[in-house]
Amino acid sequence: MFLNHAGKGFTPLNTPDLDRILTRSQTTVLGWRQQQGDAATLLAGSSNYQDASPSSSSVVALPLGSSTNTPSLAGAEESTGPLTMADLYGVGTLALFVGGRVSPGHFPNAVSSKIYRNHNGTFELDSENSKVLDHVGMVSGAMFSDLDGMAHLTCCSHANGARSNCFEMTAATSNRGIHQ
Repeated sequence: MFLNHAGKGFTPLNTPDLDRILTRSQTTVLGWRQQQGDAATLLAGSSNYQDASPSSSSVVALPLGSSTNTPSLAGAEESTGPLTMADLYGVGTLALFVGGRVSPGHFPNAVSSKIYRNHNGTFELDSENSKVLDHVGMVSGAMFSDLDGMAHLTCCSHANGARSNCFEMTAATSNRGIHQ
């Protein structure tokens, strides 16, 4: 990781917090604070491609200033791909999108992606809104944008030898989640 010195260059961030050994490949690392003034936490997507085990966490929280890693989300059948966050529900907290990248041993089958609500610092599966992401494909990239006051999720995926498919989901204004 590097620190940005406001247009004057970057320097490596040397901290023991970043010297932790993680047992799986990491797919995305996001910086996150639950609230203004809280210590920063890194959320790391944890790939189960090599071990094919759905029992380990799919996202690991690495609180800066602490020597412990915290499993943040239950494991999943699909290997974790891209992560991204946005205020999907208009309540001032960031929801987490976890893109499904590949099904270990079943390439190139379509896999599911998921959305998690942030409830007081704990991410809880948003089952209803994750339904539209069921078997959406192998997501290789995802991002949220907000050009009009609504969070837009854009993903690129492919499955079963088909060409890439990009799709967008938009946050609903009624605080009821997202729709396709």
